[in-house]
Amino acid sequence: MIDNLDNAKIEAVRAAGNLPSPKGVALTLMQLAEKENITNQEIARVIKSDPALAGRILRAANSVHAGGRRPVVSVNDALVVLGFAVVRQLALGFSLIASYSSGKCAGFDYHAFWSQSLLSGLAVRALGARSRVIAVEEGFIVGLLLRVGELALATLYPVEYARVLSDAGPSRVDLIRGEQRGFAMDHQELTRALLQDWGLPPALVEPAYFHEFPERARFESGSRADLLTHLLSAGRLLAEVALADNTHRQTLLPRLTELTTRFGQDSASIAELIDALGKEWGEWGAILQVATPPIAPFQAVAATAAGPAAKPVPASGEALRILVVDDDAAIRLMVASTLANWGHTVYSASSGEEALRLAVEMSPQMVLVDWVMPGLDGIGFCKALRATRLGRTIYVLMLTSMEDDERVMEAFEAGVDDFLAKPVNLRMLRARLSAGQRVIALQAEVARDQDEIRRFAAELAVSNRRLKDAALTDSLTGLPNRRYALDRLAQEWAGTARLARPLAVMMIDIDHFKSVNDSHGHEAGDQVLAWVGETLKQTARASDIVCRLGGEEFLLIAPGADEESARVCAERLRVAVAAGVPLPEIQPLKITVSVGVACRMPGVADIAGLIRLADQALYQAKAGGRNRVVTVLPEGFEKKPDGSLKFSTTPPLNR
Repeated sequence: MIDNLDNAKIEAVRAAGNLPSPKGVALTLMQLAEKENITNQEIARVIKSDPALAGRILRAANSVHAGGRRPVVSVNDALVVLGFAVVRQLALGFSLIASYSSGKCAGFDYHAFWSQSLLSGLAVRALGARSRVIAVEEGFIVGLLLRVGELALATLYPVEYARVLSDAGPSRVDLIRGEQRGFAMDHQELTRALLQDWGLPPALVEPAYFHEFPERARFESGSRADLLTHLLSAGRLLAEVALADNTHRQTLLPRLTELTTRFGQDSASIAELIDALGKEWGEWGAILQVATPPIAPFQAVAATAAGPAAKPVPASGEALRILVVDDDAAIRLMVASTLANWGHTVYSASSGEEALRLAVEMSPQMVLVDWVMPGLDGIGFCKALRATRLGRTIYVLMLTSMEDDERVMEAFEAGVDDFLAKPVNLRMLRARLSAGQRVIALQAEVARDQDEIRRFAAELAVSNRRLKDAALTDSLTGLPNRRYALDRLAQEWAGTARLARPLAVMMIDIDHFKSVNDSHGHEAGDQVLAWVGETLKQTARASDIVCRLGGEEFLLIAPGADEESARVCAERLRVAVAAGVPLPEIQPLKITVSVGVACRMPGVADIAGLIRLADQALYQAKAGGRNRVVTVLPEGFEKKPDGSLKFSTTPPLNR
């Protein structure tokens, strides 16, 4: 039930049109990308319509990609140097960064968001170039937009999202749960929805959706989707590591090394990559007007963190993220080094307080914690951990030399999952680890099943929406059909009665349409119908609703229009159609329409009466020679010489 609500909420915000989106030339370029045989000249013409964009693209071509080439001085040359894909990505970046570089969400750091997003894009692009898992242009744009769902929530719910960010702290799991609780959706789902709306292929969208928690994806191990998911995760983590201080880098590096090892990168190459990214980040930041503070040198930190995370995955099961907590440095080092040698990613802490902080930051899957420690002991740590949403799913293995039944019961009640006696026996450690791996694997399976159900629910909701749209849309013109028109007119009629505002309708008929079919064929007739529908839609007021009733007949609903403004609007529609050229290849063909106008006023009892009155007006327009507008007043009204209306008899009241 919750999954359906989540998806319904996303569809609702999509329909409201408040989600972040590319604007102007960037949107036009994305639309051009879907067309075949588009030429550089056409693309350049669109880019030149925005001088600022044209200047930035020239700057990009010269300062980043041109190298030793001669200076690029024209947009056409820039397209040759960069390629349309890169130009489109730059335009999208310009548009989103310019439009959403600041906002109303006090708890959301817009500048830091775009700085890290830009660095993520460059990191994914660099890893993609080295591994050939993804094209560099695609890697850049996906990496740049990995966190766009967070920007969307900050844009949609600035006050509420600030509270969610504050409550979640640094924990990504708590952030997602807070988003789902507060908005019935999370930033991962919004990122997926936005990337789909912007036309990115599913082969990129789904890995982007799972990149924060790659272990939850159900892609076949070693498949392109699996590799791309881990590459995106590595690119984002690489950006986070690059921007972190040295202390935080030490805690993040094991996970980064584990991810990048899949793509042939050892600790030394990671350091070289991050140091190289610093210069490129600064150049792109200047182009995109994003702050790019200097990145601290990385070589020394990387050297101290190399080793355990790069070891092979254990044959006994999937590698785990394990936190070892013990105030005894010798035991802590022995257990941590053993687990690392078995292929697991290991973090360590010497106190319960430090362990709680690391658990929130690193989201380990298992914790090995000593019972007796100064300050926050093992029982207190377990209670505090279980009090958090993240901590409820972590498998806790307690190290203890105590065997008292009462104390053991106390530990189980505090949330401990299993025990390991001290001094630690490595065979028993491996056995306990295997038991924990089975539980963790089941939890991951449940999470994957939930994601699968959510994905199915999302696809079903989209299919239902498309079916509903198809049932209410005329397939030829793309306009609302007769069913929609009558339902909408009933809604506007009810609103008119409640708000005491005017309402008008127009019956519009194409003159001599049969002769078009007879002379030029039904295909030409269909093109004329589509052209007339588009002309009416483009010429009508923004609040008007243009529908196709069937055949050559259209209905326009004009909320808030009185008799005079409706007549003026109808005349504008008539002139627009008469002046247009529906089929340039058939030069003599001219199309006109006749329009019948009727307004709600005393004497019009219901919507059937209103349509009947408009039909009468249309009949008079046809009988009067066509290509004209006629307004018919209900019985009991007449128009005075000055254009105002008066009663000639007492009309009946509206229902």
